[in-house]
Amino acid sequence: MMFLPNCINILIAGEESQAMCLAFRGLGFAAYSCDLKPCSGGHPEWHLQMDMFEGVKLKRWDLVIFHPVCKYMAVSGLFRNIGNPERAAQTELSLQQVCDCFNSGADRIVLENPTACISTRIYKDVDGVYKIIPLHKKDKWHIKPFKATQTIQPYNFGEDASKRTCFWLIHMPKLKNTERFKGRMVDGVERWSNQTDSGQNKLAPSANRDTLRSKTYPGVAKACASQWGEYLLSQFEY
Repeated sequence: MMFLPNCINILIAGEESQAMCLAFRGLGFAAYSCDLKPCSGGHPEWHLQMDMFEGVKLKRWDLVIFHPVCKYMAVSGLFRNIGNPERAAQTELSLQQVCDCFNSGADRIVLENPTACISTRIYKDVDGVYKIIPLHKKDKWHIKPFKATQTIQPYNFGEDASKRTCFWLIHMPKLKNTERFKGRMVDGVERWSNQTDSGQNKLAPSANRDTLRSKTYPGVAKACASQWGEYLLSQFEY
């Protein structure tokens, strides 16, 4: 893989769709997606098919956007850990991966996930190292967890969809809403095209349901590239 000299280099780690990669590329940034899976965005020349931490080590990135797998950390599924030690162990492994993301050494980090136990289970110690808060730590009351910096919805970025998404930001600014898409009203409650009238996600269970649900909406990707790209340009002189 040849990297462009004198460019702002961005790694989107854990992305096979290339939604964010292409949005940044469209604005002239040297962005690369990275995932164990081959990319589905049509530009393998901008895709690093490898473990995301191997991708992080390839060079000094100006920004790393992490998309760790949310399956075992999403608050909506934590009840399944009760009486299931194997699944509970997967949650701890996922949380350790998030710590590894925060401790990766990148100067600027964005980590994306749905509403997850990251906000209650991870903290930064006095040495600046991110660690897991043990579930049964008796004195954990004095530990300040690293809560999500921001929560967004795609319908605030011009998308006909609801998908509560959290960002944990390190040395990066919050996104600003762009254009609100007005949903349909059902018994006085607003719903969007990816929801049933009762508010459930319309995607039926399938082998690739997790992959489909994890894709970044174009409106969100465009806002990330535009706003964070502008911020990065303000930090460098080329």
